[in-house]
Amino acid sequence: MQDTAHPTRTKLLDAALNVIRAKGYSATTVDDICVASSVGKGSFFHHFKSKEELAIAATQHWSAVTGALFESAPYQQVADPRERILAYIDFRSQIVQGDLADVTCLLGGVDEVVHEPVDAFGAGGAEQLELCPRQAGVREEPG
Repeated sequence: MQDTAHPTRTKLLDAALNVIRAKGYSATTVDDICVASSVGKGSFFHHFKSKEELAIAATQHWSAVTGALFESAPYQQVADPRERILAYIDFRSQIVQGDLADVTCLLGGVDEVVHEPVDAFGAGGAEQLELCPRQAGVREEPG
């Protein structure tokens, strides 16, 4: 179930990013993900044991997909924390195009995770919540 290169798994992950950001995690169903990805439910459960397992994998997929963009962004070169946050806001305003769900962080659609990260996403939930501040460069990588 950890075949990250399998095209069907990637289709499911991409669909999860889109649907969760549009509807929110709570409102998203496995059926929604299957319809959005044009993948059958049997294939879904071949790759993921549950919606929660998909959500954890989707946060990791999101980080991989967006990581290079944020790592090479100009705000990363700003040393002063206050100025870095302002540069981050400028960067985000430049890349905001389209519908809100297309430009928000995946975790913006994972509403209950903010309150219950362990229950909603299992042991990996809290770790994945750290991604957005680290991408912004306002929080150091865990040491």
